[in-house]
Amino acid sequence: MAFLDKKKNFTNRYAQSIAEQVVHSDINNVAKNNRLTSEEVWSMVKTVANKILPVNVKNLQKLGIDEISLVKGQGKFIVVLVDLSTHKLIGLVAERKQAAIEKKMLEWGEEVLNQIEEVSMDMTGIAFLTKVRYNNSSE
Repeated sequence: MAFLDKKKNFTNRYAQSIAEQVVHSDINNVAKNNRLTSEEVWSMVKTVANKILPVNVKNLQKLGIDEISLVKGQGKFIVVLVDLSTHKLIGLVAERKQAAIEKKMLEWGEEVLNQIEEVSMDMTGIAFLTKVRYNNSSE
């Protein structure tokens, strides 16, 4: 059946719905509200992300970076990268450490990084992004 992935016991539509709920809440609450385990919710989020990623970032100029709490109050986050011009998800980072975010962004290549004109984020201490912004503004 095309609407079921191999070895998954949920439909793609259900996984999409669960992933959207996580964006507005956290994994534990979504699991509780849907009578699922945290592991099942995380599996669905990863399944949805793998279907839409990687995204073509060759025209990326405005980058949005935000974090989503996986479990409220426990300091577990994922970082979400968004093209602010198209409002589309372009990347997920499993942790909010600078090195992990930098590694993900370096996958896009120097040409893409050099064309980024704007970065919007509410996180602090991400020196790599400051360097990208500084390099682009000095041209």
